[in-house]
Amino acid sequence: MQELTFSHLSNNDGSYKNTWEEDFRYTKSMKIRGLKMLKIASKVCKWKSIVDVGCGNQQLKPLVFRLNPEAEYIGIDRLNHCSDTIIADFNKGEYPKVTADLAILSGVVEYIYPEMIDRFFSWVCDTSPIIVLSYWPIDFGQKEIMKAAKRRRRPDSWVNHFTISEVITIFSRRGFFPEMIHRYQKSSQYIMLFGRIIE
Repeated sequence: MQELTFSHLSNNDGSYKNTWEEDFRYTKSMKIRGLKMLKIASKVCKWKSIVDVGCGNQQLKPLVFRLNPEAEYIGIDRLNHCSDTIIADFNKGEYPKVTADLAILSGVVEYIYPEMIDRFFSWVCDTSPIIVLSYWPIDFGQKEIMKAAKRRRRPDSWVNHFTISEVITIFSRRGFFPEMIHRYQKSSQYIMLFGRIIE
């Protein structure tokens, strides 16, 4: 695993700062990405329930009901943007017991502390048999990642950096295989869909 450190993301004791802040802007491009992820997942499985991991202001919710009016939507976030959001801070080890046909992780993985990655993904994999996530892998190098952070988000706000191969390994260790890996809009961002291996 390639070790990248950004001192400005650390507290004085070496722990990471939580870079997902309350005033974070939820943009139209995020909503478009979420719709793309839903459509990709819909080609693979007929979902009736969705857990939106790191749901923010629930931009995905109306899109979910547009595609399936009968769907159950579960939104989880560390901030209370919506009254029906389940509040949980993944970086503090808060993992609510929920299950759904499909888990969506849109723009959330980059903010999970490295020391919490194993617990986070173990929980995600227990939550749903189908997982679709967006991620900016480090395959293109640290310089490209830093440029992407400045162009797309607040500068240098991501706290973990994995290659595509490392993301696949994280899931394969938990009995999931990649069904689809899609480079999104000719950027360095990828949408990946994983399914649980049925023995």
